[in-house]
Amino acid sequence: AYRGTRNQLAFFTLAVLYEQLGLTVEADYWLKMLDRHHPDPLGRMIRRAYVSVLRGDLETLQDMAAKIAATGVTASPRLPPEIRQRLGALFTAAGRAEEGARLLETALRVDEPVGAGAASHELAEMTYVLAYAYQQLGEAEKADAMLERGHEIVSLLRSDDLYADSPTELELVVYRHILSGDLASAAVALRKALDAGWTNYYWFYNNPTLGSAARSPELAPLFDQALQRVEEQRRIVEERDRSDNFKERIALLMRDSDP
Repeated sequence: AYRGTRNQLAFFTLAVLYEQLGLTVEADYWLKMLDRHHPDPLGRMIRRAYVSVLRGDLETLQDMAAKIAATGVTASPRLPPEIRQRLGALFTAAGRAEEGARLLETALRVDEPVGAGAASHELAEMTYVLAYAYQQLGEAEKADAMLERGHEIVSLLRSDDLYADSPTELELVVYRHILSGDLASAAVALRKALDAGWTNYYWFYNNPTLGSAARSPELAPLFDQALQRVEEQRRIVEERDRSDNFKERIALLMRDSDP
């Protein structure tokens, strides 16, 4: 279960989970493991970019975007849509809104209607990233259209009772309200997300597309509560890691799976 592409996903997931708790040293360990088992440099950079957003490491994001742009890969018509949209998000977060918007427009097929079967958390999130890119470019009408499109996607997701009040879908509501400049409504939605167990603190607090909204008077007290919850979880994980050599167990599983 720890070989090939499954290794890559496992290591990336572990890096993200540790970084979400503010455990950067541990996250770096799993990123290095990812580098060792991921043969595609572009894929590695895309995954590292997500962790850089969690860290608020804008300098690394900008460096990655510059290196990727220099390869010319973004102009390739063979670039898969899922890679195109992740690159679009990377470029937008790195402050290269024009390149990000171009990639996201084609990847998200914004001129086509979204059916219930196509709605997903990632699609809504990427649509909001495109809205932010348009805002940075001064294209208010396009930005508003993407905010509305994202709202439609989230409404489709929340029409399922299983996801109606899930913290992951509620954070999308917070995202839209922040981009719309309605911090009072964002606070209401964030309170609901916290009540549902939301803990995705670092992604929101450090995300360049959300600016300083988390530090606003409307939202800062709620983000402080979220941080307290994250810190409690971090203490639990640190204690568990002290009593259980998780890295060694994974290394043994990988060694035993070798042919």
